[in-house]
Amino acid sequence: MNLYQTSRGREAIYLALKAIALKKKKYVLVQAFTCSAVPEAIISAGFIPIWVDIEMETFSFNLNRYTSEIDSKFIDISAIIIQHTFGLIPKHYEEILKISDTYRIPVIEDRCHCNFIIDYDLLFQNSSTKKIAFCYSFENGKPIKLGRGGALIINNYPDNILKILDQNMLNSR
Repeated sequence: MNLYQTSRGREAIYLALKAIALKKKKYVLVQAFTCSAVPEAIISAGFIPIWVDIEMETFSFNLNRYTSEIDSKFIDISAIIIQHTFGLIPKHYEEILKISDTYRIPVIEDRCHCNFIIDYDLLFQNSSTKKIAFCYSFENGKPIKLGRGGALIINNYPDNILKILDQNMLNSR
């Protein structure tokens, strides 16, 4: 498991997509209630966002809609972004993870409203061979406010991220 500092939360999502999303597939499932930074990162990474209807209790995936999108587009789903809106744990969090694991679809968690320290410990304890990444933003309105910046915690795929970081640094010059 590795931790990478990014300039913003959207870069953390972008890097996670570039590192663990299934390259030959084109869609990324994301909940319909989301920040504009999420689809921006998806499109910048070369994928197409598929917005899935939400349930109102935690503003996360409606489990029936989520399941039907997986069933109808499984062949082309590259990754799933689970968002923890306002720091809330999605109502069907465990079921969403089980379904993505069953289909072997990488999970990227937008945890920009969550407690970074608790999450790091959680991911460290549950580190496995699954493709999973946690993304953070430290801008105003977040639990940890640093003014700007973001972070990416990712397990088992550090070499790919280092190559992507190097490539992005070269392209930005």
